[in-house]
Formats: sequence, structure tokens, C-alpha cells
Amino acid sequence: MLDDDQLKDRVRDIMVDLLVVCYRHNIHQVNVGAVMRIMGVDPAAASVHDSDYIEIDENFPQLLIDLNKAVPTVPTGTTLH
Repeated sequence: MLDDDQLKDRVRDIMVDLLVVCYRHNIHQVNVGAVMRIMGVDPAAASVHDSDYIEIDENFPQLLIDLNKAVPTVPTGTTLH
């Protein structure tokens, strides 16, 4: 069982991972409510944030470096299933 700090850290890590996926696919504006739904938040609770957006700008790679996260890449020749 995760304590509150561990849970917050885990949620933050998942959120950053989702933003990395968006960034890698040239999605630079992310709807907060949609991300919350992807993370399993109750749709009614997530709908409160449907008008909120996160802007992913050109400084995002530096943010990842600051968070000690690497931008994931798929090695050339890898088959994804």
C-alpha cells in the first residue's frame, strides 16, 4: 500500500509519462480532463477539468532532464505489438 507521498509521486510520474507520449507524437496541447480519465479518474470528477489544458512547449525536454527522466525512444527495427 502506498502512503500519500508515494501515491502523489506515482501519479506525477504517470502524468509525465503521458505527456512524453503526447510530445513524441507532436501533440502540444493536452486536455486535463481527458488525461485524468486515461488515469482512471471517475468521469464526473474529471469533467470538472474539461476546460483546462496543459501546454507542452519547446522547453519540455529540459523539464524532463530536470526531473531526471529520459525521453523514451523505441530502438530502430523494434516491432511493436
